[in-house]
Amino acid sequence: MITHFLAQGPNLAIAAACVVLFLVYKFVWPTSLDSPEPPVLQHRVPFFGHFFSLLRLRYKYHVKNQSSADPQTSENYKMPTYTLPMLGGKLYVTTSAKVASSIFQKRTLTFEPLIDTFVRSLVGMDGKGMELWTSPDFRGAIFKVLYRGLSGQPLADLTAAASANVAGFLDLMGQDELQVDNFYGWTRRVVSESVMGGFYGSLSPWRDPEVKDSFWTYSDELHRLLPGIAPSIVASKAYRARTKLIAALEAYIRKESDFGDEVLQFTRDRFAAGREFGMSVRDSAKIEVLLATALANISTLTYWILSNVYSNSQLLAELREEIMCAVEVMDGRMTVHVGQLKDRCPLLVSCVKETQRHTIVDSISRIVATDTTVSDGSNSYLLQKGFTVQMPLSVLHADPGVWGAGSDGWVGDRFVRLGYDASSPSPPGFLPFGGGKHICPGRHLANNLMIAFSAQFLLALDVSSAEGGPVQVPQAQVPWPTTGVGQPEAEPGLRVNIRRREGWEHVKWSAVF
Repeated sequence: MITHFLAQGPNLAIAAACVVLFLVYKFVWPTSLDSPEPPVLQHRVPFFGHFFSLLRLRYKYHVKNQSSADPQTSENYKMPTYTLPMLGGKLYVTTSAKVASSIFQKRTLTFEPLIDTFVRSLVGMDGKGMELWTSPDFRGAIFKVLYRGLSGQPLADLTAAASANVAGFLDLMGQDELQVDNFYGWTRRVVSESVMGGFYGSLSPWRDPEVKDSFWTYSDELHRLLPGIAPSIVASKAYRARTKLIAALEAYIRKESDFGDEVLQFTRDRFAAGREFGMSVRDSAKIEVLLATALANISTLTYWILSNVYSNSQLLAELREEIMCAVEVMDGRMTVHVGQLKDRCPLLVSCVKETQRHTIVDSISRIVATDTTVSDGSNSYLLQKGFTVQMPLSVLHADPGVWGAGSDGWVGDRFVRLGYDASSPSPPGFLPFGGGKHICPGRHLANNLMIAFSAQFLLALDVSSAEGGPVQVPQAQVPWPTTGVGQPEAEPGLRVNIRRREGWEHVKWSAVF
């Protein structure tokens, strides 16, 4: 048959080949260059190229695409908004702060399907629990509890409780110098115990070293659970750790009648919302695992704040002087008024925000629920229903036009220099907690705790490298999208000496809001 077909003449064969090539082209690159959609960024390996590049390079692929050479013109290009064709579909990407702002204003661009994926894959919600989670009534009730508990007086109470836990830890430190092999591991242990103790009180499951270790194993292996395929095999370490976590939190919830006054109403309200809708205790425990996962980056970000500050003796001295504006001294006790830090300590706030800018490198994603047009004020782009649009913070947070020269480095007073403080609107494209209707409800708590914890550590402790000099700041690992914040590489710089601050060895510490 093929021989007969070719015998009909070369013109017919060429025409047929062109049709086949056209169909392949339309399949591999479903977005045409002259469409109202964002322009296509092609890969030299069609169909699979972008997918495997994202899988291999993660956030660095978006950075690479802003500095690559166009294979057709051999000139550098920086398309602010573009389409990545892959696997027969497409991914929209924007590195424009104006387009990102337009995206957040569109209610047709939603995060909810992604939340449902996380709940199903990351904490193993299924059956009736998943039915409840996706029901508008339960979702509305639980998010009402979250927003109420993470604002106003409940937020102040939670901030004070967690900060008091740090103060208690500082009081228990001995006079001898600690030789710590892993400053990151030390920081996240103290911070996570303090945060979760604020949520759960003296019965906190995080007081159990096995539970604590299980949580960090789960957190570190979280990305393996995301595909949701045979998790007990594909993600066996994360799966086993998650099982232990759920069991520990289920046991905690069943002790609710034993809760003392230190367990905040916010925690009780979360459990009450589950009971009201008939959710099982086990499924309520799964929601608590999700909450703990969302709080995990507070530990990592606090480490990066401390590491950068302790590497710079002048900055450390300036911060210590500034923080004293929010400290009450009486009879050998120093009480940090953590609620005053934001307004009285602009340099500390700048260090926290700079750490978020420099270290949070994941992408904010939204699903296009219906065909939607977004704009940067000059150009408009059509985003088609069913696809995803991403806003890579690794690019937005490094724009020299916003952040100035040296935007790829950490500069503690950057926000002060640029004229931003705790009450200022955020700089263009500064989106550490997302934006729009799906902005992170825990952003105020995260900011409060990073500011409060950093202030307490910096005032109370001297930290030096193992050799006795300034702390060495390690390189950050490339994080998976499930975390978005890189842990430090395993380097000799993680080895530090920690001791009570010289001349302050006998100070007693307190923290109030």
